[in-house]
Amino acid sequence: MNSIIELRFKLIKETPCGYWIRNERFYGDKHKKWMSKNSHKQFACLTQEDAMISFQARKKRQIKILTAQLNSAKQSLKNSKTYEFKKESEYFI
Repeated sequence: MNSIIELRFKLIKETPCGYWIRNERFYGDKHKKWMSKNSHKQFACLTQEDAMISFQARKKRQIKILTAQLNSAKQSLKNSKTYEFKKESEYFI
């Protein structure tokens, strides 16, 4: 069973447009990340509740995508079983 891993980030600086954050495991400036306040899709969430809502929305979307891919593969397999070859002289690669 897969587990959920929470990554925590430290708020370095808040600006009118966004935040500078850093992973708690790294301390150098090269590991800073900019996060806009106005972006619809954000790199990190401000609360655990928002992070869980975001996680659940991503997983629901993933399920929809993978279900559509599975249904497409099943349909292709079904279609291949009823496929008729037209001529014996044609080559198929």
